[in-house]
Amino acid sequence: MLPRRFSRNAVCLIVSFGLGAALFAGAPAQGATKYTPPVSVVELDIAPEPTIGALTVGKRLTVLLSAQSVKPFTLVGLTWVGAVSIGTEFKVRVRESGVWSDYFKLEYGEYQGVGKDGSESIATRVGSDPLLTGIADGVEVVMLNSSGISPSQMKVTMINSTVTKQDEVLADNVSDGNTFAKSSATKSAVTQNAFFETKNFQSQKIGVVTADTLIQNLSFEGSVVSPEGAVVLRPRIVSRAEWGADETWRDPVPKMGTTLLAGIVHHTASTNSYTPEEAPAQMRNLYAYFTKSLNYADMGYNFLVDKYGTIYEGRSGCTYGATNCDSPTMPVQGAHTAGLNENTFGISAIGNYDVLAPENPAVMVESISSLMAWKLAPYGLDPNANAYILSTDTSGSSKYSAGQTAITQVISGHRDVGRTVCPGRYLYPYLTDIRARVTELLVPEVGDLNVTPTLLNAAAISSVSVTAIIPAEATWSVEVKNADSGTMVRTSSGTQISSGTMQYTWNLKDTSGAVVPLGRYAITLNASVGATTLPATSNVVAIASVPQAVSSVSFTRTSSTSTKISWVSEVKISYPVSANVYRTSDNSGATWSEWTSTVSSQFTSSWTQGKTYLVEVKSLNAIGESQVVQASYVVPASLTAPNLAPAMPAAVAIVPNLAPTKPAAVKDISFKKLSKNRVTFSWAPLSKEYAASGYYYRVAKNGGKWGKWTRTSKLKTAVTLSNAKKKSKYKIQVKARNKSGYSPTVTASYTIR
Repeated sequence: MLPRRFSRNAVCLIVSFGLGAALFAGAPAQGATKYTPPVSVVELDIAPEPTIGALTVGKRLTVLLSAQSVKPFTLVGLTWVGAVSIGTEFKVRVRESGVWSDYFKLEYGEYQGVGKDGSESIATRVGSDPLLTGIADGVEVVMLNSSGISPSQMKVTMINSTVTKQDEVLADNVSDGNTFAKSSATKSAVTQNAFFETKNFQSQKIGVVTADTLIQNLSFEGSVVSPEGAVVLRPRIVSRAEWGADETWRDPVPKMGTTLLAGIVHHTASTNSYTPEEAPAQMRNLYAYFTKSLNYADMGYNFLVDKYGTIYEGRSGCTYGATNCDSPTMPVQGAHTAGLNENTFGISAIGNYDVLAPENPAVMVESISSLMAWKLAPYGLDPNANAYILSTDTSGSSKYSAGQTAITQVISGHRDVGRTVCPGRYLYPYLTDIRARVTELLVPEVGDLNVTPTLLNAAAISSVSVTAIIPAEATWSVEVKNADSGTMVRTSSGTQISSGTMQYTWNLKDTSGAVVPLGRYAITLNASVGATTLPATSNVVAIASVPQAVSSVSFTRTSSTSTKISWVSEVKISYPVSANVYRTSDNSGATWSEWTSTVSSQFTSSWTQGKTYLVEVKSLNAIGESQVVQASYVVPASLTAPNLAPAMPAAVAIVPNLAPTKPAAVKDISFKKLSKNRVTFSWAPLSKEYAASGYYYRVAKNGGKWGKWTRTSKLKTAVTLSNAKKKSKYKIQVKARNKSGYSPTVTASYTIR
């Protein structure tokens, strides 16, 4: 395709691209969007003015553009055609808020001549690293070298795109999503994390269904599977439409590769000082610099990652106006690495990481790694292996000239193959961490086995749910065995049609259809993809009941003032007794002492001779509590030596479990800010004597109406607000409930700073 032609005759070219940019006719599609915030591009032709003297000994100073007032801008760059004299330095200073800055050095080497047709030559337009600034309205550019010779066709480019409301909304929407997965086992947990693409999450019944099984595949659209069976979820990628790319600026038909051989890490060599809201505007500035100043066919990089970990779609892989086109999945040829753009992709970190280290390297490493893994997986590429790429470079920017084979790692930095410091001295060392993380993400495995519940009351729960991420075309089997004897209890199998979450429900029955007895059961999930057997994963489920009531309550006088009370508690149950609790009364049950816990089956008390005492005892385990056993004892009026220690069986009675009193009000409500938009509030759990069955909360914002009462899951005493807004005041009300009713409501407030 022939490159577009631009007029080069005007001394000053001012182009404003705004909301009114025309679109090609046709139905809206990915790659054709009406959200195109205004971007101004000003290009000034340079007339060099040699001066007497120099700023640096041995170098001559040439004023390329004298200090002057210009239209406001936030990016400035320098472009030219041809070679640059050895040792040449370019410097720029800008005027912000009426004050001139010091001179900034404009590095060059990252943006080397790449034509719209993908050709690479010093005859095409070359650019300096762009300098992103605050809002500036004055500029001066100078050159330092020994010869005084400047490159030809030099231009100063000034670009400005301001932050829009959509930029602010976008920053809020993706900020929580940048919480990165901490291990490969979190691959399915991220279905509730905006870091991964879940907007197209679909649920459909597929696979094999048997009488006691529900196999349900929760398909993660965009997830990929490596030939070895590793499932890699698609990371959250901010689309071109979201950051406001004007699709009329690029060539309508992108140049496409045939496969992928390697991923190259870059940096934009621009400012590190930007907010999340400013990052989309920087994307528009860079896009304009590539297409309007360097005359590239599109953004040079395939993807960009800001310092907060947000991933942006760079170069488009879609023909303009195409429908159902998923650009990030395609092997589109970028313009990021001289000579090695074909069948590679470039990921660039927004910022200059040869000057400053990443502020939050863990977030940046995780974002780049998740994207690398997702792109490499379908091609079966090993992040630790070498790639062999035939160079096409004729510009001299690559370490490998045209016809030579570059041998570099599958995940490489630009400096590994190009004559550049990119991706910077402070980011380059993290490539080791990126390769290690990608290696983890590409391990074939059954992802995130989740068995719930792992402890259940056989009298109340009749099934166990098993879920896990399974690769497409994997065959799987679930085995249920007695965890103590190893005896097989139940098996089931199926085939996964699409990558995603499978769900199996065990109805607590064996192969004959009989309900299994109380006990511990190991549930193991096996899977294989082709000839590859994935590591098996398992968990143990305990089927239990509340303890039986204690028995054999007896009393033993151990001295004239002491009595030992003992009993027998159940031991042969699937889930052991964790404690026994008791209380006493010396007035026929009119009042009782507090319940006291003991891990033994006895206690000693000082009782008055001749008086009658009541004792109540019950056992506790993780399921609940036994029925209460009550026994009475009359302390003998006298005690002779021969019968100091006879055990006296007591008359006992099973006491119905009475409803507890209403819960007391919850205490100690506290708040903790987790991130920009996430706040957790928590409170102290009630004591066991209230037998709370649930905690309820509701929230009001900025004095508005209260939301609905919501019950926390599994008696949790903490709740996270995931869409909290800065400078907003939130009120929270909390109450507890048991069989007897609700506790008093407690109100607390918190203002997000």
